Amino acid sequence: MTATLYVPNELPQVVTAEGISLPLTTGYAHVSIEVAAILGCTQNLVDILDRGDGYVAYSIFDYEGAANHSAMSALAAISAHFYDVEDDDQVLQGPVLLVTAS
Repeated sequence: MTATLYVPNELPQVVTAEGISLPLTTGYAHVSIEVAAILGCTQNLVDILDRGDGYVAYSIFDYEGAANHSAMSALAAISAHFYDVEDDDQVLQGPVLLVTAS
């Protein structure tokens, strides 16, 4: 399992995946204390952006800040979701943690 942290205007960095799990067979993702610590917030502010077979993406709920283009590209590649950078509702902002099976 690989956990990669995407921070706006920085290179993606691989972080420890200890304490993080992929969605169970039921499709539900779990927000662990470790996820919150990596994102730099409390557990109740962690938002599950997307989850699917072999991946889960976390961000900080209602975060306002710089657009995270590298996270949008990475998530688009794994989920096949297109992020329209002209649509403010689709632009990811702030740190994003992407956890994948590989």
